[in-house]
Amino acid sequence: MEKGKRYSIKNILLTSFWICLGAGMIVLLVAAIRKKDARNCQGIEISISGVNNNFFVDKGDILNTITALSNGNPVGRPTGSFNLKKMEAELEKNVWIKEAEMFFDNNETLFVKGQGTRTGGQDIQYAGVDVLHRRGNDDPAPE
Repeated sequence: MEKGKRYSIKNILLTSFWICLGAGMIVLLVAAIRKKDARNCQGIEISISGVNNNFFVDKGDILNTITALSNGNPVGRPTGSFNLKKMEAELEKNVWIKEAEMFFDNNETLFVKGQGTRTGGQDIQYAGVDVLHRRGNDDPAPE
């Protein structure tokens, strides 16, 4: 019969050291994330691209949507309280916005990049049939 395996004190101490080091790194990472989420939004930068002259949505419309979704002025609120995915989805529900992207930079400025669409929401009549073109859809009209 073989006796139980013996562990040297060196192996036990080395394993304990690595476990403590890993746990310490996780604690520091969580603390850094919480500290970053607790910082307040410093401002909002809105840019709209994709349509040169005919803007059917402007920066004010986007700012009003963001204000409504965040229940008040977003400037001064903690960055962790923003649900950016939900805000992007709500902005993209606007027929004049093809794509929206929102993110915070290192200075806690909320950047909103929207891509406008040229044919959003236009009712087009073709051969007596109403065709609704949304979000730049270039499908051919029915014959």
